[in-house]
Amino acid sequence: MSMDVTPSWQNQTGALPPGGAPQQGAVGSTPPRTGAFSTLRTRWLILWALVGALLVMGLAEAASELGLTFSDELAGVLLYLPIIAWVAVMVVGRAGVNLGAMLRWPKLGTYWFVVAGMLVVQFVFSLAAILVTGLVAPWMGDSLAGVGQGNVILATIGLVVLPPLVEEVVFRGVLLERFSVKWRVGVAVILSAVLFGILHADPVGAGMFGIITGLLYLRTGSLWPGIIIHAVNNLVALAATRMAGGDLEQPTPEVGETLITAGVLLAISVPFLVWFIARTWPRRGTLTPYQRYEAIEAATSPARFSDIVWSGATFTVGLTVTPT
Repeated sequence: MSMDVTPSWQNQTGALPPGGAPQQGAVGSTPPRTGAFSTLRTRWLILWALVGALLVMGLAEAASELGLTFSDELAGVLLYLPIIAWVAVMVVGRAGVNLGAMLRWPKLGTYWFVVAGMLVVQFVFSLAAILVTGLVAPWMGDSLAGVGQGNVILATIGLVVLPPLVEEVVFRGVLLERFSVKWRVGVAVILSAVLFGILHADPVGAGMFGIITGLLYLRTGSLWPGIIIHAVNNLVALAATRMAGGDLEQPTPEVGETLITAGVLLAISVPFLVWFIARTWPRRGTLTPYQRYEAIEAATSPARFSDIVWSGATFTVGLTVTPT
């Protein structure tokens, strides 16, 4: 038996039904966005990442001066450490976010077939995006040359283990939840995906990947489907680069041939992507998984949570529990 939890919000001036117009004293037309993420300042993530990158560059320079080996794989692993530290100190420690609420193993049943299907569809779309990106900005593809060719253990940790875990927690977990507090959930999905895309060599494919995994998080209530898709995708990419021996350079393809190939791949993948996005896109006023978790905790353990505050108005939380 599962519970469909529908929070209801009420302030001193009256009720705000889901999808209804706000009453006097409330601001906006969606339920309250509140909780641990309302106090989190994600802008500090940039500073932590920059300081970490400078430290890694300093270590690489010091190793070079001492004649020690400092591989790209080791640098890739170390670059994730300041991000992990930011999550531990600022997100969990200071803001009080319970990561376990976002990392619960989902009971999806046959929906795992949908997750597996989206893995394949997203991979096909990414191939098309890479082909087009190679024509428009070939230097982006060149930046991947030699990736993962060093120590296989470090390469696996730096490409298959840490990126799926850390990036899904940060982008689909922390940033999506934080942006949902400031804006609507749909805006949060798009913005977190755009930020994810611009940090990758394939911004179009990575951006679509961010949208799909963000919607999977909203649909399943867990980050694990996105983590699994991310890990499998990176594992395939790592295996391909290692089998190629790091030589990713190919003869310059004909523009027409490349566009035809990309067009075929897009024709295969785009209809499924459009179907999935249309079926799972969050409606206005949709609560995120963490907001649902906080609503349940606020109702069942009121001593542990302060009143919910939305734009200066205090709300009480009611729950409608429907056995399904």
